[in-house]
Amino acid sequence: MRSSEDEEQWDKPWWILQTSGKFIVGSAWYFLREKHEVCLKYKYIWSAGIPFKISFFNWRLWKQRIPIGEVLVRNRMSDGVVCGCCDDGVQETIEHLFIRCSFTNFIWRYFAGSTGVEGPFLQLKDTVYKWWNADASAKLKPVLMVVPLFICWQEWKRRNALKFGGSMSYLSMRGGVANNLILLAKQLYPWIHHLPNNWPDLVRYLTAYTPRIDCKVVYWKLPRQNTFKCNTDGSSKGNPGPSSSAFCIRDDQGNLVYAEGNMIGLSNNLSAEIVAIRLGLEYCSNNNLFPLIIETNSLATMKMVEGVWHRPWEVTIEVRRIQILKNGLEVAIVHTLREGNKLTDFMANIVFSFAGTDSICYNDFQDLPSEAKTILNMDKRQIPNLRIRKFQNGDFAQD
Repeated sequence: MRSSEDEEQWDKPWWILQTSGKFIVGSAWYFLREKHEVCLKYKYIWSAGIPFKISFFNWRLWKQRIPIGEVLVRNRMSDGVVCGCCDDGVQETIEHLFIRCSFTNFIWRYFAGSTGVEGPFLQLKDTVYKWWNADASAKLKPVLMVVPLFICWQEWKRRNALKFGGSMSYLSMRGGVANNLILLAKQLYPWIHHLPNNWPDLVRYLTAYTPRIDCKVVYWKLPRQNTFKCNTDGSSKGNPGPSSSAFCIRDDQGNLVYAEGNMIGLSNNLSAEIVAIRLGLEYCSNNNLFPLIIETNSLATMKMVEGVWHRPWEVTIEVRRIQILKNGLEVAIVHTLREGNKLTDFMANIVFSFAGTDSICYNDFQDLPSEAKTILNMDKRQIPNLRIRKFQNGDFAQD
């Protein structure tokens, strides 16, 4: 069957669960499976960067499914097991081995001393939650959250070593935990090339870490003489969710010709951006506002309309309508940064504030909201906006 939008193209099957349109078994599996809400405690245990064997052990420990004395007695596989990691002569239980054992407690206090995590450490789950809820900087927080997992793993290794005739000193155990934490930090932040090699210094470094900042001056550029410029933008609250699109047309002096914002129902950001281009182009076509520059802050949208990038199935018809509209007309679609597209960004968001109406339009400067007037005047006078970005990779350091 031929497409009604393009007589030169044949229709083809499209797997709607993938933006590429190609069938993938995994997408069908996730669609059919019964998905439960995320359990945060298991999410933290199975965090990215933690070796599988450590996550798997801690998951079993949390569910009390490890072959420890307490569990063996409960399952009637033993009459009693004395802790072999200390000289206290008490029964081997999860709380004792991983928290109250004098040897293990020294480890907990050593790592807590540099971070401000306060004891006392009396119960395993309570101790783990103290580390998970600890107040820390954004860079230090992911490292702190795995400290209890690495300590429990190292204590389990020491327990098994002693049980089968081996040994593990306090310094060796402490060094094993610290080494795992440093390796994890290097994996989480590969762009930081000189991380400290000991725990207290690592805590201080990540607490005081400040990313490099790049600042760029961005203007809304006046179009060339006798040319109109149409800026477009889309917004989606939830992506997907309630969405809007907006466009603003100005002449070569920066004066307002027409501005419009529309609610477009439930959609996503990409669809809203493309609808905004189509609506702006339709208005310019109906009012003969050419030559025309259409400016969008969505690089993906520009590339899809120009046919450079593959387009998802849900925007195929809209993109094709734009291509048909601009065919034979003097229209250029260009990309700008968001800071150079502030007026339409404002329009796309303010339309949500107008209860009971799905569309707002302005064809006179005096009718614009006060904030929109300010933005338009700044653009007209070529007052720059600053684009500030945080860099966190090695490429920036080499610039």
